[in-house]
Amino acid sequence: MGLTAPAAPERLLVSVNEAAVMLGIGDTLAGEMVRAGAIPTLRIGRRRLVPVGRLREMIAGRMEAEEGDATNLGGSEAPRRAIGGNSRP
Repeated sequence: MGLTAPAAPERLLVSVNEAAVMLGIGDTLAGEMVRAGAIPTLRIGRRRLVPVGRLREMIAGRMEAEEGDATNLGGSEAPRRAIGGNSRP
């Protein structure tokens, strides 16, 4: 009869670097997005942490916005520049 360790509880907060890994982006871009307010954070002591639930909401909201843009092809709105993206032609 083997002993199994109890499952670790899901973390509510992650570091900005961990959020970058979760999003598949680099640390530099994650830092830029935090400074721009695009990634929600809160400060606990000296640490700036990302609430995982808010991160999921942010992703869902951006997906909905992009799906809405896809249905509005040919609209008169100017294309939006992605946060942290380059404005190269």
